Amino acid sequence: MTRSLPTKNQIIHETCELLGIKTVDTTVGSSVPTVFFTDVAAVMGIPIVSGMPAMARRIIENAGLLWHPDFASEHAPSGGGGTVTALGLLQLKNAALLWLGHATEEMPSAYEDWQPALDWIKQRENLNREMRESVVRPGSSEFRKKVLDSYTQKCAVSGISSIEAIEVAHIVPYYGTESDHIENALP
Repeated sequence: MTRSLPTKNQIIHETCELLGIKTVDTTVGSSVPTVFFTDVAAVMGIPIVSGMPAMARRIIENAGLLWHPDFASEHAPSGGGGTVTALGLLQLKNAALLWLGHATEEMPSAYEDWQPALDWIKQRENLNREMRESVVRPGSSEFRKKVLDSYTQKCAVSGISSIEAIEVAHIVPYYGTESDHIENALP
Protein backbone atom coordinates (compact mmCIF):
# COMPACT_ATOMS: atom_id res chain seq x y z
CA MET A 1 0.00 0.00 0.00
CA THR A 2 1.17 3.48 -0.82
CA ARG A 3 -0.18 6.26 1.39
CA SER A 4 -0.51 9.59 -0.38
CA LEU A 5 -3.10 11.27 1.84
CA PRO A 6 -3.10 12.46 5.44
CA THR A 7 -4.75 10.07 7.87
CA LYS A 8 -8.46 10.32 8.52
CA ASN A 9 -7.75 11.52 12.07
CA GLN A 10 -5.48 14.31 10.79
CA ILE A 11 -8.19 15.52 8.41
CA ILE A 12 -10.92 15.26 11.06
CA HIS A 13 -8.82 17.18 13.62
CA GLU A 14 -8.02 19.95 11.11
CA THR A 15 -11.70 20.25 10.14
CA CYS A 16 -12.81 20.34 13.79
CA GLU A 17 -10.26 23.04 14.54
CA LEU A 18 -11.38 25.09 11.54
CA LEU A 19 -15.02 24.97 12.61
CA GLY A 20 -14.43 25.19 16.36
CA ILE A 21 -16.15 21.89 17.13
CA LYS A 22 -15.19 19.09 19.51
CA THR A 23 -12.44 16.86 18.11
CA VAL A 24 -13.24 13.18 17.60
CA ASP A 25 -11.19 10.22 16.40
CA THR A 26 -12.01 7.36 14.10
CA THR A 27 -13.35 4.22 15.72
CA VAL A 28 -12.70 0.53 15.08
CA GLY A 29 -12.23 -0.14 11.38
CA SER A 30 -11.36 3.50 10.67
CA SER A 31 -15.03 4.51 10.80
CA VAL A 32 -15.74 8.20 11.31
CA PRO A 33 -18.17 8.84 14.20
CA THR A 34 -21.57 10.13 13.14
CA VAL A 35 -21.24 13.03 15.57
CA PHE A 36 -18.44 14.48 13.40
CA PHE A 37 -20.77 14.83 10.41
CA THR A 38 -23.72 16.08 12.44
CA ASP A 39 -21.57 18.66 14.25
CA VAL A 40 -20.11 19.92 10.95
CA ALA A 41 -23.60 20.13 9.45
CA ALA A 42 -24.98 21.91 12.52
CA VAL A 43 -22.26 24.57 12.42
CA MET A 44 -22.79 25.08 8.69
CA GLY A 45 -26.60 25.18 9.03
CA ILE A 46 -27.14 22.10 6.88
CA PRO A 47 -30.10 19.78 7.63
CA ILE A 48 -29.15 16.35 8.98
CA VAL A 49 -29.76 13.23 6.89
CA SER A 50 -29.34 9.59 7.85
CA GLY A 51 -26.05 7.85 7.09
CA MET A 52 -22.48 9.12 7.18
CA PRO A 53 -21.83 9.06 3.41
CA ALA A 54 -25.17 10.78 2.77
CA MET A 55 -24.37 13.46 5.34
CA ALA A 56 -20.87 14.00 3.90
CA ARG A 57 -22.33 14.23 0.41
CA ARG A 58 -24.87 16.84 1.54
CA ILE A 59 -22.14 18.96 3.17
CA ILE A 60 -19.85 18.70 0.13
CA GLU A 61 -22.55 19.42 -2.46
CA ASN A 62 -23.96 22.26 -0.35
CA ALA A 63 -20.59 23.98 -0.84
CA GLY A 64 -20.86 23.49 -4.60
CA LEU A 65 -18.12 20.86 -4.64
CA LEU A 66 -18.11 17.55 -6.46
CA TRP A 67 -19.10 14.35 -4.66
CA HIS A 68 -17.40 11.27 -6.11
CA PRO A 69 -18.81 7.77 -5.39
CA ASP A 70 -15.37 6.64 -4.19
CA PHE A 71 -15.72 9.07 -1.27
CA ALA A 72 -18.07 6.49 0.31
CA SER A 73 -16.18 3.54 1.76
CA GLU A 74 -18.53 0.92 0.33
CA HIS A 75 -17.19 1.86 -3.12
CA ALA A 76 -13.55 1.82 -2.02
CA PRO A 77 -11.27 -1.10 -2.83
CA SER A 78 -11.36 -2.19 0.83
CA GLY A 79 -15.05 -2.91 0.48
CA GLY A 80 -15.77 -1.26 3.82
CA GLY A 81 -19.20 0.15 4.33
CA GLY A 82 -21.05 2.97 5.96
CA THR A 83 -18.29 5.52 6.39
CA VAL A 84 -16.28 8.02 4.33
CA THR A 85 -12.80 7.62 2.82
CA ALA A 86 -9.87 9.94 3.55
CA LEU A 87 -10.42 11.55 0.17
CA GLY A 88 -14.05 12.21 1.04
CA LEU A 89 -12.94 13.82 4.29
CA LEU A 90 -10.52 16.06 2.38
CA GLN A 91 -13.39 17.22 0.18
CA LEU A 92 -15.54 17.78 3.28
CA LYS A 93 -12.71 19.87 4.76
CA ASN A 94 -12.71 21.87 1.51
CA ALA A 95 -16.44 22.47 1.99
CA ALA A 96 -15.69 23.84 5.47
CA LEU A 97 -12.91 26.05 4.07
CA LEU A 98 -15.29 27.48 1.46
CA TRP A 99 -17.99 28.05 4.10
CA LEU A 100 -15.43 30.03 6.13
CA GLY A 101 -14.51 32.10 3.05
CA HIS A 102 -11.11 30.48 2.44
CA ALA A 103 -9.65 28.89 -0.67
CA THR A 104 -9.88 25.12 -0.97
CA GLU A 105 -6.89 22.83 -0.77
CA GLU A 106 -5.83 20.95 -3.87
CA MET A 107 -7.16 17.41 -4.09
CA PRO A 108 -4.54 14.77 -4.91
CA SER A 109 -4.45 13.80 -8.57
CA ALA A 110 -4.10 10.16 -7.62
CA TYR A 111 -7.14 10.26 -5.39
CA GLU A 112 -6.97 6.84 -3.76
CA ASP A 113 -4.79 6.50 -0.69
CA TRP A 114 -3.77 2.93 -1.52
CA GLN A 115 -3.06 0.68 -4.43
CA PRO A 116 -5.31 -2.37 -4.05
CA ALA A 117 -4.57 -5.85 -5.29
CA LEU A 118 -5.66 -6.20 -8.91
CA ASP A 119 -8.16 -8.87 -7.96
CA TRP A 120 -9.78 -6.92 -5.10
CA ILE A 121 -13.30 -7.42 -6.44
CA LYS A 122 -12.82 -11.18 -6.34
CA GLN A 123 -11.33 -10.96 -2.86
CA ARG A 124 -14.30 -8.89 -1.67
CA GLU A 125 -16.77 -11.40 -3.09
CA ASN A 126 -15.10 -14.12 -1.01
CA LEU A 127 -15.60 -12.31 2.30
CA ASN A 128 -17.99 -13.90 4.80
CA ARG A 129 -21.47 -12.40 4.98
CA GLU A 130 -23.77 -12.22 7.99
CA MET A 131 -27.49 -11.59 8.14
CA ARG A 132 -28.77 -9.49 11.04
CA GLU A 133 -32.19 -8.68 12.31
CA SER A 134 -33.42 -5.77 14.38
CA VAL A 135 -35.76 -6.11 17.31
CA VAL A 136 -38.52 -3.53 17.58
CA ARG A 137 -39.28 -2.98 21.23
CA PRO A 138 -42.79 -2.06 22.38
CA GLY A 139 -43.08 1.57 23.40
CA SER A 140 -39.63 2.53 22.08
CA SER A 141 -40.90 5.66 20.28
CA GLU A 142 -42.65 6.95 23.40
CA PHE A 143 -39.61 6.15 25.56
CA ARG A 144 -37.31 8.02 23.15
CA LYS A 145 -39.60 11.07 23.23
CA LYS A 146 -39.71 11.08 27.07
CA VAL A 147 -35.93 10.87 27.33
CA LEU A 148 -35.37 13.63 24.76
CA ASP A 149 -37.94 15.85 26.50
CA SER A 150 -36.26 15.34 29.88
CA TYR A 151 -32.88 16.32 28.38
CA THR A 152 -34.35 19.38 26.61
CA GLN A 153 -33.83 17.81 23.18
CA LYS A 154 -30.02 17.68 23.51
CA CYS A 155 -27.45 14.90 23.49
CA ALA A 156 -26.03 14.49 27.00
CA VAL A 157 -22.55 13.77 25.61
CA SER A 158 -22.03 16.11 22.64
CA GLY A 159 -24.67 18.77 23.34
CA ILE A 160 -25.95 18.50 19.77
CA SER A 161 -29.63 19.34 19.41
CA SER A 162 -30.40 17.77 16.05
CA ILE A 163 -33.14 15.31 17.05
CA GLU A 164 -32.62 13.15 13.94
CA ALA A 165 -29.00 12.54 14.91
CA ILE A 166 -29.53 11.73 18.59
CA GLU A 167 -29.80 8.12 19.65
CA VAL A 168 -31.29 7.16 22.99
CA ALA A 169 -29.55 4.35 24.87
CA HIS A 170 -30.30 2.40 28.02
CA ILE A 171 -27.60 2.55 30.70
CA VAL A 172 -28.57 -0.85 32.08
CA PRO A 173 -29.45 -2.98 29.03
CA TYR A 174 -33.09 -3.26 28.03
CA TYR A 175 -34.85 -6.05 29.93
CA GLY A 176 -38.46 -5.21 29.17
CA THR A 177 -40.57 -2.10 29.46
CA GLU A 178 -39.83 -1.94 33.21
CA SER A 179 -36.29 -0.81 32.23
CA ASP A 180 -37.76 2.11 30.29
CA HIS A 181 -37.39 4.86 32.89
CA ILE A 182 -35.65 8.19 32.46
CA GLU A 183 -32.94 7.42 35.04
CA ASN A 184 -31.86 4.45 32.89
CA ALA A 185 -31.29 6.35 29.66
CA LEU A 186 -29.05 8.88 27.97
CA PRO A 187 -29.65 10.67 24.69
